[in-house]
Amino acid sequence: MNKRAQSSGSTAATLIGIITILLIFYILFLPPSAREELLSDRIPAEPADTAQAMTILKASIGKLAYVGENEFEHYLPNLYLYESRSAELLTSISPFKITKTIYKTDKKEHTFLIADPANTQNTFLSITTPKYEGILRIKFNEMDIFEGVIRQTNPPPILIDTKYLKEKNTITFSLEGFGMPSREYEFSEAKIIGDVRDTSRLSGKSSIPIGQAEYSSIGRAWIDFYAACNQLDVGILEITLNDRKIFTGVPNCESLNRKDLYLEDLKPGKNDIDIKISSGSASIEQIKIKTILDPTKSFADYFNIHSDIYAQILNRNKNIKLSIKFVDDKRLKNAKLNINGRLYMIDQKTPEYKIDITSEIEEGNNYIELTPLTELNIMKLEITAE
Repeated sequence: MNKRAQSSGSTAATLIGIITILLIFYILFLPPSAREELLSDRIPAEPADTAQAMTILKASIGKLAYVGENEFEHYLPNLYLYESRSAELLTSISPFKITKTIYKTDKKEHTFLIADPANTQNTFLSITTPKYEGILRIKFNEMDIFEGVIRQTNPPPILIDTKYLKEKNTITFSLEGFGMPSREYEFSEAKIIGDVRDTSRLSGKSSIPIGQAEYSSIGRAWIDFYAACNQLDVGILEITLNDRKIFTGVPNCESLNRKDLYLEDLKPGKNDIDIKISSGSASIEQIKIKTILDPTKSFADYFNIHSDIYAQILNRNKNIKLSIKFVDDKRLKNAKLNINGRLYMIDQKTPEYKIDITSEIEEGNNYIELTPLTELNIMKLEITAE
């Protein structure tokens, strides 16, 4: 009886030992993560993707501009540019006389101002000399303009070269010779006359407004104008846009002229245009600046749905949500939303837009496109799995 009990106990111990060895080998061949979880006293944590919402896509978009038209034409008023000249009295000298003797030599100096020397032409000195004896010498700004004998009371006008003209000018009268016999000139009248060109009609100014949305979408721009003029007489035409010279040259008369513009030539807001001609006359007509706009810029992006997430979507354990947060400007938010080819329309004034897009989601790559139909200011766009 005791022998049977002893034999039975020995068999049980052997069996337990074999089972223990098998368990040890089983644990040793488990993956490290599974082995750690099996030997640990901690309760396994719930997977993160089932415990809380997972962000799949997040974007800070900012401003999306919208322009309903694809081109704009900005017209300017016609300009008739011309130069005018008028003879003007530049200075008048009070009656005087100069004498040259053995004992003395007189000299008369007269200083005067010219407001615009560059636009003063055909300048001459006119004198009336009731008495004239000897050689008369006249200097203008230290340059000789006459030296000789006057033989009549009203001699021909004396030309003053335009290049001698300054803003401050001095004319000098003197007599040449030894002073024996004595010589004398008497001037009852002396005046300087010149043709002064009026340049105020040679230029014209105007301006056009360009909105921020238009400016942001400009793809191409140019200025057109028709020049009615005489090709042989017209001067150099210069067009300045926002203090930048965009055209300089002789215009093609009786035809349309065109000059391409760069984006930096323009600016949002007021654009100032100055058109002037150097000489002659021209009627600048049909002036317009045309802008061709690029298509409205949309926000577009791609996002990936992992197979694990997609499996939970199929099992109805996850939903995909889209939320858009606009700036709360109380203005209409109107846009077209495209999720994998499915279109949604946004039409609201409230600052938040939320929608469930689970039914549009595919495993792997997905895309979203937001096209503004009004100007949009977007703080955040986010797609989450919840």
